[in-house]
Amino acid sequence: MNFFADDPGNAMMELTRILHQLVEKPRGRYRCEDLVSAIAAFAGEACMRQAAEFDCDNHRFAPGTPVFSQKVNVVLSGDRCDWAQIPATSAFGRIFNMLTQHPDGPWSADSFPDVAALYRRFAEARRGTATRESFGKAPLSIPGKHFPVVPPLRAAHNLRCAVFARWPLAPEPAISVMAQMVLLKILLTIRPHLDEHIALTLALETMNAMAKTAPLLPAHMEESASEPAQSA
Repeated sequence: MNFFADDPGNAMMELTRILHQLVEKPRGRYRCEDLVSAIAAFAGEACMRQAAEFDCDNHRFAPGTPVFSQKVNVVLSGDRCDWAQIPATSAFGRIFNMLTQHPDGPWSADSFPDVAALYRRFAEARRGTATRESFGKAPLSIPGKHFPVVPPLRAAHNLRCAVFARWPLAPEPAISVMAQMVLLKILLTIRPHLDEHIALTLALETMNAMAKTAPLLPAHMEESASEPAQSA
């Protein structure tokens, strides 16, 4: 069974449940920014997989290393930066078109960040050597109080492991679309509680960052766990 084409509603509900389980705070509470960041991180990594510049499951990059790719920009925005020209079939274009044309209340196009500036900020932020403080995080232009608690690199790893365990034979394009649709669902859910521009900027900056960052793999987690503890 094609899990997405044959039953997309249940697949989206299941991924949404997994997402909430991973970012849940005590007593069933959820922080809007953590929900947006986690699913956007996974959606971004799924775009990297679609671009297929390297073997994402067996790569030799250090996790967190920036990996720039024009193919990724094609998947994200059709390699365009003007919202009017970004294809609706691209990841950013799908989000833009579905939200700005939403029947229950269209989102303003002005709420969306400038794509050229978004791409440029990430490239400039990753031009130098990464610091311990920046590892696994997306360079964000929103106020610090809205930063996620869980670094997106780790969130993408956790969601990937859960999704691949649940749907081991799922085609990657379908996973990518499902992740984008769940991100849309989360954005609509948290709309009354978080400024639209902040929510969209967080989502798209995180997607772009994780689409261009070498993913954290289970092998890396095993290596880290096996390293001897540092003495004080």
